[in-house]
Amino acid sequence: MDTDNNVLEKAGLMKKIDENDAIIIRALIKDARTKLKDIAKECKISSTAVKNRIDNLEKNEIIIRSAVNTFMVHFGYPYMVLIGVNIEKTQEQNIIKIIQEHTKVAGIDQTIGNYDLCLFVFAKSVKEMDELKYTIRKQKGVKKIEINIWNKPHFNYDNIDIRSTK
Repeated sequence: MDTDNNVLEKAGLMKKIDENDAIIIRALIKDARTKLKDIAKECKISSTAVKNRIDNLEKNEIIIRSAVNTFMVHFGYPYMVLIGVNIEKTQEQNIIKIIQEHTKVAGIDQTIGNYDLCLFVFAKSVKEMDELKYTIRKQKGVKKIEINIWNKPHFNYDNIDIRSTK
């Protein structure tokens, strides 16, 4: 019987990384500004080798991109909102296109579970959230929409086991 990892590997989605790659990834998750020399010291390799490995991890789409997480409240967006949307599959691309036209939608993900789409949105006011909800709800093919407002996100990667897959 195939495990989830075997299925991912057969589908080409599971990438092989060694222990140094795992150390690099853990360091960057903890603090993306970690100095290469500090990572190199932990890996017992040169800073140039660490840089080359990071480039290779990006090339192989193991590291997608560097990102700056900021509290958007400093830019006038006090509301972080997760919007779940159930849709008719025949209208999926049309609905995604309409949603993408709203610049305050930071992310759209197709999901399996309670919703077909999950949207990550920044809003300046409750009124703005309601307007977006109404805009989405009135689209052909939208069955249900639900809003969850985040107070403050807390991300903790310490309990995620990132290790060599070779």
